[in-house]
Amino acid sequence: MAPRFKESCIPISEFDLQRTFHPTPSWWLSVLRARRILIQKLRLKRLDVLHTHLMGPDLDALVAGRQAGIKVIVHTIHNTYTQFSDGSLLQKVRNFTRKRRWRKYDRLFAVDEQVRDWAVQYRMVQKENIVVIQNGIDMSYLEVHETREGIRKDLGWGEDDIILLNIGSLTKQKNHRILLDALAILKKNRRSLKLAVAGGGPLEKDLKSATKELDLQNRVSFLGIRGDVPRLLKAADIFILSSLWEGLPIALLEAMAAGIPVIASDLPVHRRILKGGLLGTLCPATPEGLAKAIGIVIEEREYAMHRAALAREELRLRYDAGRMAEEYLSQYYELASGKKSNEHFSF
Repeated sequence: MAPRFKESCIPISEFDLQRTFHPTPSWWLSVLRARRILIQKLRLKRLDVLHTHLMGPDLDALVAGRQAGIKVIVHTIHNTYTQFSDGSLLQKVRNFTRKRRWRKYDRLFAVDEQVRDWAVQYRMVQKENIVVIQNGIDMSYLEVHETREGIRKDLGWGEDDIILLNIGSLTKQKNHRILLDALAILKKNRRSLKLAVAGGGPLEKDLKSATKELDLQNRVSFLGIRGDVPRLLKAADIFILSSLWEGLPIALLEAMAAGIPVIASDLPVHRRILKGGLLGTLCPATPEGLAKAIGIVIEEREYAMHRAALAREELRLRYDAGRMAEEYLSQYYELASGKKSNEHFSF
């Protein structure tokens, strides 16, 4: 995100706060040092509202914000964290710490109804203190003036290659292994089929090893963390999101906004976004199911592109970034002033 902020001339401050817990003296010292600098920065800014995101950074910001005297601190919950809903001790500990932390915020936001319902169901928050504001997409961000052919040539993709694109962190949630297994099923009869994976994460080494085991080295490209997502979407043929769980996936919304055919795992949130399959293909979370879905989209290309056009229009109408920003600004105004906002913020 930092490069996009800089391009928009939005001032940013970066802090050396590691999300991974390392109970060592040097780790604690680095956390305390970074938090002290953060408190100083926040005091100088004299903010009316502090808005936090993601686990880990939100704790540092919450503590620093209170110490800096910021009166209104809010947080957005982006996911359902269903990986911790198994009744295990780990789940109970994490849910307990979330509950204690989240109840200290002046207001919580959820990116989707299912995220709100999850937080309420597990008694993380009181229903009256959480507001749903769905993610939005800036359509102008996805505008690319380069030609599709030029981008594909730059990326080393052949004219006749069929490029499957996945964008997301290399974690258990995103379920990349199913992509590799599906490609292994299709490789014999689909010689031009290739997979490009954009993102980084803890499973990168394992996924690259699996690629070798399945003899897919010439068909799979790990592109790393990218700052040119719009170029990738313009150049690819099919976008695939095979996640095991999601909140409201930005990657899927951006693919829809780019007008590329999408295939997504059959999750409730994907079902709602894609209107039960009207705007894209839903598939079961199995290699065979995904392989079948890929084959159908390739064979029915004209129909897939028709659905992609419908999806793009749906995205423009329902998931606009301007609408999202307006809703957040109204909430900020209400919390900071104690009054309901009658002002219309336009973007």
